[in-house]
Amino acid sequence: MSPDRVMTANELDEEKDARCSLPDLEKRQRHNKAKDEVEVLLDGPLEATDNRLIEWTRNGGGGRLFPPSTKPYNITIDNTGNWKQSEVYQFYVGMIDKYFGKKSHGFFVEAGALDGVLLSTTLKLEMDFKWSGLLVEPRPDMFEQLLQKQRKAHAANFCLSEKTYPHKVRMILTRSQNSLRVVYN
Repeated sequence: MSPDRVMTANELDEEKDARCSLPDLEKRQRHNKAKDEVEVLLDGPLEATDNRLIEWTRNGGGGRLFPPSTKPYNITIDNTGNWKQSEVYQFYVGMIDKYFGKKSHGFFVEAGALDGVLLSTTLKLEMDFKWSGLLVEPRPDMFEQLLQKQRKAHAANFCLSEKTYPHKVRMILTRSQNSLRVVYN
């Protein structure tokens, strides 16, 4: 192979398999077979109405989809700062009042939910007007903090995409900027 040529993922796997001892190869093959079926299907376009995807979602999304908490909120000044006094919170309160008034029992989707409190656009709707919804946060560290807040909404450790079908993306966290840069496969 030319040194200037970039190998595909399959070629890299084949090369790695060729170098593995038989027990290592068998171990890798067992691991690959044990992968969740939907995870494998996400390697290519998958219809959102695919029954396997629907069933996978109903069963908790491979441990990354959580129902609303039934426990009391765990939101204190100690673990979120003085969040109700922040300019961001006050801005959101104004927008919520302007667009939703006192509407109760609505449904929201919050993409990039962070810890479930900081910069949340939905917490007031949930706490004051009994809304529920879906909190989506792809970062595992932020998602863990989100779950600890005991929000009364579904929580998903996924990311949203502009594509119309489920698929995998590789996400790279640029810690110096505390932001996500998405690299599509």
